[in-house]
This record gives sequence, structure tokens and C-alpha cells, in this order.
Amino acid sequence: MPRQLSKPLVTKFEQLIKKKTGRQIPQAQLKDQQTERLLKLVEKKRSRHKDVVKVEVPARQQEGNVVDLMEVLKRSLAGKKKRA
Repeated sequence: MPRQLSKPLVTKFEQLIKKKTGRQIPQAQLKDQQTERLLKLVEKKRSRHKDVVKVEVPARQQEGNVVDLMEVLKRSLAGKKKRA
């Protein structure tokens, strides 16, 4: 069962909540200017029919030794069972 708070403590919390929620934040502060600039750049590139992002896929390197971890784990556990 939740603990009951005293009346003065509840009043104090209510006053703090009212104090913090009473302020208005200007719309200019809420705008994400970095995102707006990025979206403008994307639209500019789209209008020129250029790719927005070019991705180069690196050539796959030679595959090295592939270790079967399950096999290694089975061998390890089998060795411990024999010792016990």
C-alpha cells in the first residue's frame, strides 16, 4: 500500500509543479533549426535530381577462419564433465 504524504508536503509539491509549469516557452526556442537546414538541403538536391546520399559499398574482404562457437563450447563442456 502506498505511503500517505503529509498535507504540507503535498501542498509544497503542488506549488512547485505550478511554478514550473507556469512558464511559457517561446516558439522560436522549440524550432529545430538544424533539422530545418538539413531538410532544405535535401529539397535542393532533390530539385536538381541528385542523390541525397551516396553510399559506397566496400569490397568484401577475404573470409578468414570461421570458428564454430557451438562446437568449441560443446568440447569445452565435455572436457569439464569428464574431469568432474
